[in-house]
Amino acid sequence: AQRTDLYDRALAEIQSLPGVESAGIIDDLFSENPREHVLTVERDDGTVSERLRLTRDEVSADFFKTLRTPLLRGRFFSINDRSDTPPVAIINDAMARRSWPGHNPMGRKFLVGPRDSDGPWYTVVGVVGDMRRQGLEREALPQIFVSLAQNPPSRSVNLFIRTSSHGPLAMSGTLRAAVHRVDKNAPIYGLAPLEQRLGTY
Repeated sequence: AQRTDLYDRALAEIQSLPGVESAGIIDDLFSENPREHVLTVERDDGTVSERLRLTRDEVSADFFKTLRTPLLRGRFFSINDRSDTPPVAIINDAMARRSWPGHNPMGRKFLVGPRDSDGPWYTVVGVVGDMRRQGLEREALPQIFVSLAQNPPSRSVNLFIRTSSHGPLAMSGTLRAAVHRVDKNAPIYGLAPLEQRLGTY
């Protein structure tokens, strides 16, 4: 609850700044080596478990808006997706095609783990376009996004900010100050344009 409150207040503080269009959080956009997981999905012909290489991330409500990731079906996360509501997920198009080929994945349920594990069952509420996070030359992997408010990460996160400024780094001091107004001890490990960060991969 404290982590969720910290993220909510930091985003609100940043989004109130002049020149900021939107802001969103993901636990780690730049994951280089996605792991293989057992994924159990509900289909028309029953429940199926299979091993699948995928990424699973916690994201805030405005993350997709900030990165301008297209919504293909359903909805994005909202303020109504909280820790006391049923777990929901957004998947990318690659996972929709892989796990529910030829079918609409909306409203379907899945579990990260074997069918007898005690993990939560997620309901698909949205499908977004694929992100080639491991490089433009590689095929997009299946991706699962869960609500940051329902699953606040305990480690460091990536904070993305879309601004109307042509020189966003000129806002770096203002952005750091906004975070430190929420928590003066919050560590900030770096600030860079997304193009520069992507250029290192």
